[in-house]
Amino acid sequence: MSRADLLLACQWWVGREGPPEKPGRAAVFGTAVHAAVANGFLGLRSNESPEAEERAGAIRSALLDYFREEGWEGKLLIERSVAVLPSSRLPGRFISAPDAAHVYLDALPGELPGTVDLAVDGKDLLVLDHKTGKLPAEGGQLKSLAVALARPEHGRIVVGYVHAPWGKKVRIHPAEASREELAEHRWRLALALAGVGIAGPTPGEHCKALYCPARFSCPVGPDKYV
Repeated sequence: MSRADLLLACQWWVGREGPPEKPGRAAVFGTAVHAAVANGFLGLRSNESPEAEERAGAIRSALLDYFREEGWEGKLLIERSVAVLPSSRLPGRFISAPDAAHVYLDALPGELPGTVDLAVDGKDLLVLDHKTGKLPAEGGQLKSLAVALARPEHGRIVVGYVHAPWGKKVRIHPAEASREELAEHRWRLALALAGVGIAGPTPGEHCKALYCPARFSCPVGPDKYV
């Protein structure tokens, strides 16, 4: 689901991913912060860098304040992996975490898997994603996670980013997602998945704006698209 926006823009890359690339410093830092946040909420020992622990502590503090101020109550879902079949109306299901190569081995054909950083599952549903870098221009990942986690009995459905860049105040950017909006997103995901293995490359601004794991083999990749 982290590449939901790319999937909606182009389906050619699926199954054509190149070998895993070594993550940059920003990605390594973000991963460490995610781990420290999860360990803190789960009461587990954390051995991340002091910088990552600082950011994680700031995130947890901001989240607890937000939960209290906005009255969020329910079961906390921390780093839980889910899969949803967009072509059906069924809610998603919980699956095992991805392997070291970020492959969700439990995902079935036609399902879209992903991992939610944090969610509050109660009478309402809150889905949050932690970001230590630039915020995405689109919200396909959050909407996809909401599609997977939402159930008919939920009242409000709120999605948002927890933005925690280094050296700055943690800010939470929530937005309510309507059932109609999520239904449309689910329909678009189903259409996109139906095009996997069939559709050709779809050039556009996303070639430069979004990370594509098949960019080196794409005939109209970021170096060729103008």
